[in-house]
Amino acid sequence: QRFKTERYYYGALLLWRNILVAVFPVIFGFIPEIQLQFLGGLLIFCGALQIRMWPWRTDLANYMDLVISSILQVVLLGAAPMVVHEETKSIKAMGWILAV
Repeated sequence: QRFKTERYYYGALLLWRNILVAVFPVIFGFIPEIQLQFLGGLLIFCGALQIRMWPWRTDLANYMDLVISSILQVVLLGAAPMVVHEETKSIKAMGWILAV
């Protein structure tokens, strides 16, 4: 057993997080600005959920999951300035993100 008995369902949540991390770039491949926003939001949400639930059996595993998720967010933020984008498309995409 990897998880605490009261957090038995965390495996399914982890599976959904990994599926969404893999699918977001495919779905939003034509608009990198939206990719970054959704992926960053997903990582922050899942990191906060992991901190709140503390699902792993050992404290070390919980801390390592937190560190790895944080490093992934830093890599995402580091890659954001390197995204090549069209100005009009970017303004339109950010308008939709802010409107929703």
